[in-house]
Amino acid sequence: MAVASAVVLAVATAATAVGAVGAAPQSGIGAGATYVALGSSFAAGPGILPEQQDSPALCGRSQNNYASVVARDWGLDLHDVTCVGATTADILTRSQHGRPPQIEAVTADTRLVTVTVGGNDVDYLGSLIAYSCQNSGGANCGTVKQDKIDKALGSVALWIGHVVEAVRLRAPRPRWCW
Repeated sequence: MAVASAVVLAVATAATAVGAVGAAPQSGIGAGATYVALGSSFAAGPGILPEQQDSPALCGRSQNNYASVVARDWGLDLHDVTCVGATTADILTRSQHGRPPQIEAVTADTRLVTVTVGGNDVDYLGSLIAYSCQNSGGANCGTVKQDKIDKALGSVALWIGHVVEAVRLRAPRPRWCW
């Protein structure tokens, strides 16, 4: 059940951000403002063609992910550092695919930040694949370590809080979309 909750949270987070597309920009976010997209595959949009040309191949950033669509619709200067597999550690402290931690893209000039993270911290995709295989009678299905997931679910909110604080320290006036 905990894994299902994590998947619903991740999907709800992505749907909330996508729901903003086409809406009028919030006051204080003018055309040309800096927009930074942080997060994992839910934000990067792997498999949605075409891919961003300057994206590391393993990050799978699409030119049509929600950040790109919002930036085009609102006339924003997008800094998309999303990446497949990203966790809160990849946002805060860890290099991913030769790139610095994602938080480094946020500056005092940043006016909009979207954050889509947490699912990889709790292994939602691995669990989803394993449970799907098991429930369909598949052979050689992966295992789900529920105790590890429960522990991760207990700490992911704290790590997301650290992401929020790190953004606030770097960009004191951003608008947020979760």
